[in-house]
Amino acid sequence: MAERGRAALNPPHTHSRMTITDAHGNFHDTKGLFAGHEHTAAGVTLAAGAHARPEDHRFAAVPSYTKGLYNVESESTNPIKTLPNENSGFVRTVVHMGALPHADNMKAAAAALFTDEERDTAREKAAELEQSGKPFTALVQIEHTVKIAELRSSGHGAFLIKGSRTKGWNASTPTFLAVENGYGKQDKLAAIFDEKAAIVPAADPVTAEVFATMIDEEETPPQVIGHDEDGDEIYEDRGFTHAFLFEGPNFYGPENRKDTFGCVFFATDIQREHGIVNGYLWAPDGAGGITSEHGSQYMIDLERRGGVIRDFQPGSINMKSAWKELPEGRADGYRYIAGER
Repeated sequence: MAERGRAALNPPHTHSRMTITDAHGNFHDTKGLFAGHEHTAAGVTLAAGAHARPEDHRFAAVPSYTKGLYNVESESTNPIKTLPNENSGFVRTVVHMGALPHADNMKAAAAALFTDEERDTAREKAAELEQSGKPFTALVQIEHTVKIAELRSSGHGAFLIKGSRTKGWNASTPTFLAVENGYGKQDKLAAIFDEKAAIVPAADPVTAEVFATMIDEEETPPQVIGHDEDGDEIYEDRGFTHAFLFEGPNFYGPENRKDTFGCVFFATDIQREHGIVNGYLWAPDGAGGITSEHGSQYMIDLERRGGVIRDFQPGSINMKSAWKELPEGRADGYRYIAGER
């Protein structure tokens, strides 16, 4: 975490974008896959919550450039946007070429909600189908990305993507989250993932406008409300104004990185001159050895490695309640943050 009073070293980073025009109107046209999408797969029930779930936070299987391989995206996380042009027969497709940290955190956090039992069951089923030579469809996590793939055995302990003799993974590469017999089960697996994602707070990209709304610590310092038995000043606990779904610090190497996604940093105020946000980092159980603590983060790190939680209610959590009441478990913690208490 950043030291108080230490200036950020780099200027804010702006992700580059490019525009591609498709004369035929069929270049990754994903319109209609997300907003208002209701999953109807048998045996799947979406998680219910006290908070209203944003329509653009529903996840679906989106075909990738590779046949048999699907990205798992929502309207708010999909890096490809298809925009109709009313003045011509063309379709404008906007592709985000940089990272989407708010999307990475939402998807990795949802993947982390799959239990060890669910992962073991999926891995054992994939191994059984690979040995039998039967095709199957799998929801997998590779590093911090989540995909759905139609797979078959290569005959040499690896998995090949449907229709390909070269594209696939070694058996040890993907983490299996769920597996279904046969091809064409991508919608059912997307519904299973969406059930987990419903628990994760919806987050949006961190922009300059987010920081502009924060209280400046130097302009509006916290008030002294008393003194402790040693005579030291006690400051008001004015509550958190913003919450960020955030990739926490990784101290243990690249293989540990996927576990650090989905932490939450709560902001109290900002040291605008130094590019530092003060607050509290909540690290759920299993977050790569990180512990929850009071401190600060650089603005640029929140922008590059997180997203601002959309419906967080300012003042609903303060330092005291975060320390004493916020559950350590990931699912219960997300529900608490969403107001389900």
